[in-house]
Amino acid sequence: RQPERPFFLTVGFFRPHTPYVSPKPYYDLYPLEKMRVVTGVKEDQADIPAPGLMSYKREQDALTDDLRRQALQAYYASISFLDAQVGRVIDALDRLDLARKTIIVFTSDHGYHLGEHDFWAKVSLRDESSRVPLIIRVPGKQPAVCDSLIELLDLYPTVASLCGLAVPARLQGKNIAPMFDNPRH
Repeated sequence: RQPERPFFLTVGFFRPHTPYVSPKPYYDLYPLEKMRVVTGVKEDQADIPAPGLMSYKREQDALTDDLRRQALQAYYASISFLDAQVGRVIDALDRLDLARKTIIVFTSDHGYHLGEHDFWAKVSLRDESSRVPLIIRVPGKQPAVCDSLIELLDLYPTVASLCGLAVPARLQGKNIAPMFDNPRH
């Protein structure tokens, strides 16, 4: 351990990808009877052009509401299990006294459908599939919510800038670091 030496650590988690596997206590957080399935799907689909419905898969026809509730429970349990693992990484940074000087970026590779528009998984370019969580914690900056459109392309120039590295002008992404001082920027 060399606490003064800069480091870069990438931690990737497979979950919540299928199969949804989590320890039982995480399932217990989400009782089946509280899982709400999407309703009004046919009405919702009425204004979606036919090409926009091509992501539908026939095997979904076998999904009963009970199976949908089980899928929701398993997905949420998997997310909570993932959250606990992220917490373990952050706890280790705290324990090693590295968190005070470490930028943490949390994101995902895609969004997810949970029955909206009668889609399941990452099968479309609709909001549910294309939006991803993005949390960036910068030491010394106050937490804030930003409503601006941000792309994953913005991560490299932002992190490079925050680390004092040169940001090549040829990059397509934008440095969003100024938003950490003014989220409405």
